[in-house]
Amino acid sequence: MLTKQDITVLSELLDQGLKPVREDLNRLHKDFEGLNNKFNGLRQDMNEKIEGLRTEMYQLIGDLREEMRTEISRLDNKIDTKIDGLREEMHFEISGLREEMHSEIRRLDDKIDNNISSLREEMHRGFDEIHTILNTDISPRLKTIEDCYLKTFERYSESVERQKKMEEDISVMKDVIQEHSVQLQKLCS
Repeated sequence: MLTKQDITVLSELLDQGLKPVREDLNRLHKDFEGLNNKFNGLRQDMNEKIEGLRTEMYQLIGDLREEMRTEISRLDNKIDTKIDGLREEMHFEISGLREEMHSEIRRLDDKIDNNISSLREEMHRGFDEIHTILNTDISPRLKTIEDCYLKTFERYSESVERQKKMEEDISVMKDVIQEHSVQLQKLCS
């Protein structure tokens, strides 16, 4: 049978034997706290970077939208100016032709047909130039703008999905850490 002194000696030996285990557990606990703090800092940093990226993306989209509006307005004004100039030129030429036609109607009949044909060709060339500008300059630029917007949207969507997956992984890690912490506490008790 064990005496009180034997039990005290055994208790002291047990305490001495468990002391390194307790110290290791305390170090592990501090390490886990440090890792948890680092992880929280990393998550906060990531969230700030994502928010900064989101803000920058909206700013770029807004700038691009304003630039598009400005360019489209400029092109619209340019087209209106060209059409107005062509219209004035056409009216001037037709007025001149009418005056000549009234004074020399018989002699200039063939010449008038040639001039009208020439004006028609010039007008068609002008319209062809306008169609060419629309098809080779404006439409490709608008397509490029649309492609950039869609690619930016896709990158944003992928970032959101990655963030969701990371949040799920973090949740799983927290559960595992809590479960291990409970098990370690049971071992220490």
